[in-house]
Amino acid sequence: MSSLAPIVLFAYNRPDHTYATLKSLKENDLAERSELFIYCDGPKSTSDESTLNAIREVREIVKSEKWCKEVTVVEREVNYGLSKSIITGVTAIVEEYGKVIVLEDDIVTSKGFLAYMNDSLDKYEKVEEVMHIASYFYPINHNFETQTFFLTLGTCWGWGTWDSSWRSFESSADSLWERINEQPLDILKEFDNQNNSLRLLRRTKLGQVDSWAIRWYASIFLNKGLGLHPYKSLVENIGFDGTGTNYFALKNKKVDKVSFIELEDIKIEKSKKIALKLRKYFFRQRLISAPAFYFKKIRCLGSF
Repeated sequence: MSSLAPIVLFAYNRPDHTYATLKSLKENDLAERSELFIYCDGPKSTSDESTLNAIREVREIVKSEKWCKEVTVVEREVNYGLSKSIITGVTAIVEEYGKVIVLEDDIVTSKGFLAYMNDSLDKYEKVEEVMHIASYFYPINHNFETQTFFLTLGTCWGWGTWDSSWRSFESSADSLWERINEQPLDILKEFDNQNNSLRLLRRTKLGQVDSWAIRWYASIFLNKGLGLHPYKSLVENIGFDGTGTNYFALKNKKVDKVSFIELEDIKIEKSKKIALKLRKYFFRQRLISAPAFYFKKIRCLGSF
């Protein structure tokens, strides 16, 4: 293994989540050899005393222990917001070190998370079409033939990339929306993937949400990039309690979590079988989450 990738963690005002994330990271096999950068976002001008106390508590927690070999804490004086915080932080670290592992303050990692991330970043560093390493995958029902596979998709719950790939990140949702909508219908459907990706990109363009993740996914997709995914997750998102910036309700929060993933030599191409299963999974989840909306769509289709 070459030099370990630096880890960057983004935190704000959730002390319990932050502590759980750091505790699990510290228990990783490579934590004692890793460098960790923690970006603590600052208060908003409208922050009440309760929020200010939570921000202070987070900053006390991140400095309370030696979570990794080296820990650097960056305390923002003002509020950057999730997207700006992640984009500026990832850019700064990946430009200096050439690669990065990214966590948010609600991602609890398995013991083998850092080993998998570093092994993957080493293995695919010189493969141009591989732009993203994911540590989470959706709990689809599939008989996986290998422990890892590729999709034209990037998930944002514990991930990694390289400077060469991150340079393709397009921060303008307006530009991404225009480029995506220039694609043929079959490509548009592939991007949307039954997961409302087009809707999320449009809402980001309109300023209704501020999602960095949809912009990163769209950047990967438009560059014909691939993301490496594990057959089961090495992370768990503990933020589905209404505390997150981009929190949304999911009926199925099940996580098929494992401690270690074995990297194999696999063909560098999108797994069509898994992509199809994932589309069906997304459709079922949206049907469960918003049955009235999808019933109306199906009924309208039946009227033609």
